[in-house]
Amino acid sequence: QTNKQKKPFRYFSRVTKSISACVSVALFAEKYQQVNKLGEGGFGSVYAGYRKSDCFPVSLYNVFFTKKRKIGLNINGLKKDIPIEALLMLQASIKKNSDGKSAVVSLLNKYDLEHEIVLVMERPVPSVDLFTYITRCRIGALPECEAKNIMKQLVVAAINMHAVDVFHRDLKQENILLEATSGVPRVRIIDFGSIHFDFVYLCAGTLCYAPPEYVLRRTYSAGPTTVWHLGALLFDVFLKPIVPYVACRILVTLKSECEDFLWKCLNLDPEKRATLEQMQQHPWLPRSESYSIYVYSLSHTIDQNKS
Repeated sequence: QTNKQKKPFRYFSRVTKSISACVSVALFAEKYQQVNKLGEGGFGSVYAGYRKSDCFPVSLYNVFFTKKRKIGLNINGLKKDIPIEALLMLQASIKKNSDGKSAVVSLLNKYDLEHEIVLVMERPVPSVDLFTYITRCRIGALPECEAKNIMKQLVVAAINMHAVDVFHRDLKQENILLEATSGVPRVRIIDFGSIHFDFVYLCAGTLCYAPPEYVLRRTYSAGPTTVWHLGALLFDVFLKPIVPYVACRILVTLKSECEDFLWKCLNLDPEKRATLEQMQQHPWLPRSESYSIYVYSLSHTIDQNKS
């Protein structure tokens, strides 16, 4: 990416189609059932739930009006304050993979209630986040065959998000889900509180994954930063605990292609760092997915996570 900023919200006409008008709490409760709490962030709480009409699993992100970044939009002649996160999620999911699906967890709808906004999001079931998968399923590093399949999907997802001017600034293990639908592990990306439209900005997200150019100059750009994040993530799944950008010696045996891929991502000079497109074409990544290698392991970990 260059240092030229891109015009934000170029896809408003497409993303606003999923935005609902104001509804009462009672009407919302007729459509969705809230169950257990999944987590909490700086802007609200996330709950597991389901759509009552067909029991479709959803996540309900309750955002307090006073705590969320919003932008005023004129939709069908009405002025509406829309959380930036909602717009980003909608825009990020525009670009699909070759199978017609998006790696981004979809925003299904957004409701204005009396004192809060509720973002209704897809909830991949069954799934587990990458951190939990590695922690509960492994002693040591993630096997290379699994890492390359996960990395391939992440690279494609990042390319698709950048193609619609969306930059996820916090690609880490906790924000990556592995979904085991029909026995086919699929990478899903969550937590869009740190993503942004601008391609040059101040740091946000997990500081330990910040690229060296931020440490030195306090600014960085989308393309090289995303590549660094993915390289640091790959390093993380092979070695833990990890501080990605410190000089250290790899203590595991990597194939030469894997090592080449890793260090091209972690080049200290952002101008010499690999691009996402170069990562996608690197010989280390599989030409076709070999999902069956870790289907059982993933399903077993998801079952453990339920108990």
